[in-house]
Amino acid sequence: MCWASRSWLWPGCPRALAVREGDATDFPAAALAALLSPCLLLSRNTKHFGVLGVRTQTQGVDGVMAVVAINVGEMQLQAVMMLPALPFRIATAGVKAATDRFGPVTWVILAVVGVGGIIWYRRQPSERRERISKVAAQIGTHLLNEYEKATDGVHQARLQLRACAVPKPEQRSTVSAILRDLAMSPESLSAEQLAELLALPQQPKVADLRAFLRKYDNMVFEQVRRGGFVLGSRYELPD
Repeated sequence: MCWASRSWLWPGCPRALAVREGDATDFPAAALAALLSPCLLLSRNTKHFGVLGVRTQTQGVDGVMAVVAINVGEMQLQAVMMLPALPFRIATAGVKAATDRFGPVTWVILAVVGVGGIIWYRRQPSERRERISKVAAQIGTHLLNEYEKATDGVHQARLQLRACAVPKPEQRSTVSAILRDLAMSPESLSAEQLAELLALPQQPKVADLRAFLRKYDNMVFEQVRRGGFVLGSRYELPD
């Protein structure tokens, strides 16, 4: 059964009702999108879903590509940030392994190597020291440029995603907020857990919330564990 067809579940949601006026068959998808908004609606129907912000036929796909770009950009940021620290991490792992095997004498060897490196650098001609400093500066500049490019890419992708998404309602009803949090949760929620998640001007009392969940148990909600509810019910395919 499609619970999106029950109008009492969507109080204060004129967007989905406006879609139903254009085409009743699009109402379940519109109601679900309005409930979960902000979200992406993968539809090319700009005529009926225009009230939900669908302006172009490729908007849903563009939003998905923006999500991919965000993930790629964030991985690039992590990679750029890890590169400068990579030699130190490798050195730390090597020192730990050497210390476990040879004991405190490892630190003495490291100290000698470190002092020797400093002495070697100071004994180099000024031109060579300048070249070393220049190469180090170029590496730092390159990493900084890559970081800025990745940051800008993530920012642009987030703007694109926001432009492609179905906007959230100006004011979400209590029932809509309850359904949305249950739909978005990867696991069942108790009345206490749900009350903590709800971001409403007036938080419902836990006792009232529990009574509401139990009232529509096995109808709109399903109690999969003692006191733990999910939205909808399991559908078992016939043998």
